[in-house]
Amino acid sequence: MAHKIGNVNPDDINLLKVNLLKLDVDASEKYINSPLESSGLKIEMGHNIAFDFNGNAARYRLFFNFISVNDDQEDIGLSAEIALEFHFKIDNIQHYVETKKNQKNVGLPLAASLMNISYATSRGIILEKTQNTFFNGIILPIIDSTKFLLDL
Repeated sequence: MAHKIGNVNPDDINLLKVNLLKLDVDASEKYINSPLESSGLKIEMGHNIAFDFNGNAARYRLFFNFISVNDDQEDIGLSAEIALEFHFKIDNIQHYVETKKNQKNVGLPLAASLMNISYATSRGIILEKTQNTFFNGIILPIIDSTKFLLDL
């Protein structure tokens, strides 16, 4: 039996499907003709979540933009845009839902759990999909999903 995280029982969450919505790696002509070594990445990240409370389901989308930069944090002409979609079945979803003024809301523990699963899975997918590109594999940093969700 899994241990609860907050009020979330990991046994209630099942990842059913992962879709690669977008994978666009772009190298400018200038970069291709004279590749520069990257000093780092500027990373922008967004997300979107949707629930089907009657169907005990959730969909989580993560969107990433990467810009390779030099020591002065200037764009060197190498970028990537990646979007991933995750489909979950959540047993006992009603246990994680709060209803206020006829509006159903999911608590932070469930949202953070879905974010953690989606982001961790994204790390492997993005590394693999960018391995044989000019990026030589993008390794996403480890993040605090709760802080990320609260900062939005």
